[in-house]
Amino acid sequence: MAGYGGYIGAAGTCVQQTCLAKRAGKKQAQETDQEQALTIQQQMQADEAKNQVERQKIQEDLKTSIMNTIQDTTQNKQKGALKSAEANDSYIRM
Repeated sequence: MAGYGGYIGAAGTCVQQTCLAKRAGKKQAQETDQEQALTIQQQMQADEAKNQVERQKIQEDLKTSIMNTIQDTTQNKQKGALKSAEANDSYIRM
């Protein structure tokens, strides 16, 4: 009876239930691993979405800052040119 597919033990006891229990345990462990992997994947996707929004905000803030700097520089150049023209006018009128 020992060679009957591994279901009958040396003492004639049934080990089929033990085999089934081990298979069920392995299957449950695999399902748990899959659930954990899915949870991690979902967390990673949520983090990526959050990071994308944060990167867009940083880019918008940087763009705004650059535009403000360009405008300030342009205004300062215009003011400098105006002051220079006024100085030339006052020199000529003297």
